[in-house]
Amino acid sequence: MVEPVPRAIFSWCRLRNVRKSVDFPLLFKTESQAAQSTLEILTNAKTARKFTTEPVSEDHIKQILLAGLNAPSALNSQPWHFTVVTNKKILNQINEAMIAARTKGGSGGQGAPNSPPPKKLGLADAPVAIFVYGTNNLFTDSFDCGLATEAMSIAALSLGYGTKILASPTIVLNGEKKAYFDQLLQVPEGYSNVAVLIIGRNDESVDATAGASTRKPMEEKVRFIK
Repeated sequence: MVEPVPRAIFSWCRLRNVRKSVDFPLLFKTESQAAQSTLEILTNAKTARKFTTEPVSEDHIKQILLAGLNAPSALNSQPWHFTVVTNKKILNQINEAMIAARTKGGSGGQGAPNSPPPKKLGLADAPVAIFVYGTNNLFTDSFDCGLATEAMSIAALSLGYGTKILASPTIVLNGEKKAYFDQLLQVPEGYSNVAVLIIGRNDESVDATAGASTRKPMEEKVRFIK
């Protein structure tokens, strides 16, 4: 049984004028309530710091993908390709390649190039990872793929999951073994990795708010011209 589409996904897809063939379940909420729910997610959600082992349902994965597939793009080019991976062996393999690349590059920091970096939530911890690939046909392609990634993150958050967007996997996925990883992840020819979205249930034993980075005030980052 397909679960109802959450309010944030519904709002996003309505704004993007999703094709009428998509049959959304009836939602007993006003549009203003849906918009408020989306706004709360955008302003209050924190990057996940630890996941539980609970899997993400296939229905939820498809709803999350729907948000990405309906993201805006220049000239409606839709320059993205998504590969969804729940296979822990593959996720661990890519994670190990990233660790090897960091060790080779001496990115330990703090004057200790061979020391491991601090443990952070990554591919090996994810119940599901969405690998976002894009073409390079238009100068806007990477930006459009970023919009799709953020849309999927918002969708996952609205379903009650935690998310984290990773850029570091691009180092190995687009590196010297790109052809191997393209085949492993069934990536079409002409695409390069832009980001990876990892999704899972937040482990409530870890306080994501306390460790969250602060945001600069509006007065510093915004100018109003009337």
